[in-house]
Amino acid sequence: MRSKYKHQILSTFVLMDGFLEDKNFLKNIKDINKFIDGYVFINNKINQNIELNQEFLFLNEQLANNLAEIINMYNNNFLNDLEETFKKTYDIYLLWKTKLSELTKYKVAIIGINKLTSGMDKIIDNQKAEIVNYIDITNKHEGKELLGRKIISLKDIDNISCDYLISVLPQKDIITQLVNSELVDSDFFFDYYYYQNLVMASPEFFIKYSNFINNNKEYSGILTGLSYTQKGVKEEYLEGNFFNFANPAQDIFYDFEMFKYAYSFKEIKDNIKYAIIGLSYYSFHYDLSKSKNKHRTNYYYPIVRDFHNYGFINQVSQYHQTENSLNEIIFHSDHLLRLFEPQKGEFEKQIEETNNLTYNCQNKNEEEILKDIQFIRRDFNKNYPETVEENKLVLSNYLDFLQQKSIKPIIIICPVTKLYQSFAPSRFKEEFYEIMDELRKKYDFQLLDYFNSNAFEDSDFYDPSHINNKGAKKLSLLLNKDIIW
Repeated sequence: MRSKYKHQILSTFVLMDGFLEDKNFLKNIKDINKFIDGYVFINNKINQNIELNQEFLFLNEQLANNLAEIINMYNNNFLNDLEETFKKTYDIYLLWKTKLSELTKYKVAIIGINKLTSGMDKIIDNQKAEIVNYIDITNKHEGKELLGRKIISLKDIDNISCDYLISVLPQKDIITQLVNSELVDSDFFFDYYYYQNLVMASPEFFIKYSNFINNNKEYSGILTGLSYTQKGVKEEYLEGNFFNFANPAQDIFYDFEMFKYAYSFKEIKDNIKYAIIGLSYYSFHYDLSKSKNKHRTNYYYPIVRDFHNYGFINQVSQYHQTENSLNEIIFHSDHLLRLFEPQKGEFEKQIEETNNLTYNCQNKNEEEILKDIQFIRRDFNKNYPETVEENKLVLSNYLDFLQQKSIKPIIIICPVTKLYQSFAPSRFKEEFYEIMDELRKKYDFQLLDYFNSNAFEDSDFYDPSHINNKGAKKLSLLLNKDIIW
């Protein structure tokens, strides 16, 4: 692997560009000299590592002469002509940098031949890197070509010129063997198959994120919450222009984080008036990062850069850090979305099929009803006083943030089936309202509780606690009527 000098060149470019962004650059001979030091450093690196063509050598000489002229003019106090000479030098620098970037593109080899292999062309930015070979560990495809590139066997890995190895292999044991062998330098190896499964295991989450990124963001309101709100509220039935950022298993902490992320976009800052916060009676006892769904924190990390209380950070943070670095030098910054988009339609179809199902308690046998009761009891099998205190603080901070931005908070509790109502312990509702009363002393918000609403029947749900499409339209129209706009 030969990419160390490429990292050094990229880092030096960042420093040199930083000097050029300073309006007082030409008035400071120290900065001019540091810029030239960067140029000399890069030249030393490329002379040691790259066979340079005549076109680049001519451009390089032009830049060297102009930089020398700038120093000469500065030393002889010809400051009136300095700015004009610098403009010409700057244009040459940009062209020189572009040509050099082409010469120092990162060379990547892909390990594994499967469905994901051909998708790598979509996620690797050909302005920064290029795939030079595919490596087949089975030897079944050795000597063949894929997308115009030769497929080689693992034994020939030392014969290729390559900066990074990226694996799309699903077999973790083979990956471990490779990383532990002398064939692969772990500093220049990335297990993309594992990473994309780490952050993209929930199509519902990624559909939401994809829609948010691709949509016009002039929203007057944002919804956050658990899957109850995700499934239960259809934005098109609400007054104004809303985006539903509720997700399966999302807790209060990530509600606030996702709202802040949305608010970071100027279009939302300029237009937002409402925040609908979907909660459950048990929300204050629930911390995603400590739950059985704690792996879902990996979905959020690339967006909000926070694992919260996730206890396995050391095991996964390296993947996130490496991916972040590779975004700079190899991947398109939106590589995950590029990989996801072709599959999005099929996932949406599957989700829609579920959302159209109908729950009917009357048609269930005793065993099925007992299973549903266990499902409900599992939701409320929570008693975490420390989590309650932390979530009270998080929600308080969330409401404080909204208050400071003059955004109206609306807290909602979605409806559930009669069976779910019957087996939900009353202590959670009592505690929830105690917390609401406490928060009302400091914050002004509207609370709409549909948990025991008689407006809904079993046919409005697809399971004991989640509304289907029919019920979602009903709830959304009810919300639209009840919210004090």
